[in-house]
Amino acid sequence: MGEMISAPERKSEIRTPSIRGKKRKFWKDYVLPKVAFFVRGFPDKAVVSIDVTNKCNIRCKHCYFFAYEQDKELKPDEWLLKLEELKKGGFPFRSATWVGGEPLLRKDLIEIGRKYFMFNIVVTNGTHGLPHWPDVMFHISVDGTEVYHDDIRGKGVYQKIKKSVAEAPDGLDISLACCLNSRNISCMEDLLAEWYPNPKVKHILFDFFTPVKGVKHDLFIPFEEQDKIIDRIIELKRTKYGNFIGVSERVLNLMRKKERQKAIGGNCIFLQKGHAFDPMGNKKSQCMMGADADCDRCGCIVPFYLKQRTERKYILQEVWGDVKDLFKGKTIHTHIPAAPPMPKETPQTKAS
Repeated sequence: MGEMISAPERKSEIRTPSIRGKKRKFWKDYVLPKVAFFVRGFPDKAVVSIDVTNKCNIRCKHCYFFAYEQDKELKPDEWLLKLEELKKGGFPFRSATWVGGEPLLRKDLIEIGRKYFMFNIVVTNGTHGLPHWPDVMFHISVDGTEVYHDDIRGKGVYQKIKKSVAEAPDGLDISLACCLNSRNISCMEDLLAEWYPNPKVKHILFDFFTPVKGVKHDLFIPFEEQDKIIDRIIELKRTKYGNFIGVSERVLNLMRKKERQKAIGGNCIFLQKGHAFDPMGNKKSQCMMGADADCDRCGCIVPFYLKQRTERKYILQEVWGDVKDLFKGKTIHTHIPAAPPMPKETPQTKAS
């Protein structure tokens, strides 16, 4: 019989709750990698996406995944062999985004696979609960407030998300990911107001709908209108919501019409350095959206985020800002809403 293969152990340091541990994690996992990117450049295959499954319990009107034929997927032990092969070949295993389909339909696979990577993000529709993985960032797709969200994803889905967040174990890293499109843009501020008081949600992340062949395209927002939306997001970030809007101003400004070509098409860092796997473990064309994604109209946050992580002037700005926040005692990369003020006592009225 062949030798049994087991997944690597997680580093206990990742879950260190102490202030000292958090500072060590800040320097080790945030500052030092950025300095390394500044000196040596962004490492090849440092960022990957993995289509965990070809199955999903809902059918979203704007989903790119089922624009491609999906029929087969690797079993967990086959993925384990694949990851071990990559490990032997020197694959860096820095960051993985687990997508699909609905990735939490295969928790067993992510349970094995996430142990290979330093950072893990699970992008989920939020209808299957959230496992107790405190070292994972959960991005729950929310396409607006309930009426707008359920119009795109199906009746009752929004309330399932609310239930999953309410029942989530304490200490999870939960963000909402909202893909802005022509149908839901009018409710963006209502969405922020609704979720801001929820202490379990750290961020809302915004990006824009990207057209894909075979997917309804009337959801695309013209670039001039996107610029106005970006203006408003930045205003709300500065005046009201702070880091609860989890996209930095640097990234938002890169998404503007006059700047966006620096991060997309031939300049896309994911296209140059990333690696997207389909459910069979094969490399996908271009990115997680596949060969039919319209790169010229890309609204996905990933290429803009990676650009500001690799351009030297952006790296210096980000490191300097993070270090200042650390020494000022500000929370880095998270936002927990402050407790609401105590209600004022109602003055007693004199009897007439």
